[in-house]
Amino acid sequence: MATEVMMPKLGMTMVEGTVEVWLAPDGATVTAGQPLYRLTTDKVDFEVEADTSGVVCHAVTAGTVVPTGAVVAFLLAPGEAPPVTVGAAMTTAQGAPAPTPSGRSATVAPAGGSGPRVRASPAARRLARELGVDLALVPAGADGSVHETDVRSFRERAAARPAAGEVPPPRADEVRISPLARRLADQHGIDVRWLR
Repeated sequence: MATEVMMPKLGMTMVEGTVEVWLAPDGATVTAGQPLYRLTTDKVDFEVEADTSGVVCHAVTAGTVVPTGAVVAFLLAPGEAPPVTVGAAMTTAQGAPAPTPSGRSATVAPAGGSGPRVRASPAARRLARELGVDLALVPAGADGSVHETDVRSFRERAAARPAAGEVPPPRADEVRISPLARRLADQHGIDVRWLR
């Protein structure tokens, strides 16, 4: 039977947390005590570990803001099918992403999981195809969706980056920055890798 992995409540005032990065990929086999994902709030970064052994089945994508107590993943027995609720772990009955306590919408991985689904407008998808931009790398707007202007801004910032031969920036998850500063940078479309 599937074991639910929930967003923990790490303090009296915590109402939500962000699944910053998955440390165990979808479909990976983990043992009890192995780190599953990095959780961030405005006050703390925390690695959530597996309570039991099993096969990881993500219910939300990295970067999703999740209310405390909500399911973020399942640990399955080998060969066990994912629960029906995987695609709907963070969705409402109408199929729209459920609002989080902060008012932002959560993005969920599709059931059957062929990878994370990026919420984007049709114009943004079309422009990303034309410019050769990977939508998964584009910071979403304030409403949690990627729009045409977000794709254009991302492309302009990418064009302004150092030329070949220069030292590349660190990965975004390697940049030392407070969770609150990272959230503000994400909200304003600032790529923290280029801050100096």
